[in-house]
Order: sequence, then C-alpha cells, then structure tokens
Amino acid sequence: MGHVPRTIRRALAQFIEEVGADSVVIVWTKTRRGVTSTHEATFGNEYACKGALESVLDDWTQPEAYEEDEEDGDSSS
Repeated sequence: MGHVPRTIRRALAQFIEEVGADSVVIVWTKTRRGVTSTHEATFGNEYACKGALESVLDDWTQPEAYEEDEEDGDSSS
C-alpha cells in the first residue's frame, strides 16, 4: 500500500469491517503551492481493485449519464 497516512488506514480498516468489503480503493487529491497531486490507497486483490476502478470510470464516462443530468438541470455531478 505504500505510505498511507494513519488516519486513512484507520478509516479503511473500519470501512472494510463494517461493510464486509472484498476490495476498497480510496483516491484523494492534495494541492500544495498550486500543484495538485493525486494519491490512492487500496486494499484487496489487485484485479478486484482494478475492476472496481474500471467500472467507476465506465459509469462516469457514459454519455447518457450526462444527458440525464442536463435534463434534470443538475450539473453538480
């Protein structure tokens, strides 16, 4: 998992225990001196984590998802 802050490890452990997750991916960004960096913490089988990320990416990049938001007047997601 590399260097992951203790608070993230605790949150990850609690989440896994409460929902019975097989794999978890946490992604966050930090901005320092105007430069944004992306970080991640994963738990579980590498293939399950990659599959979860691919599924989320597919959901977020489907054109019909944007069309529904435009029809509802909701541009927050």
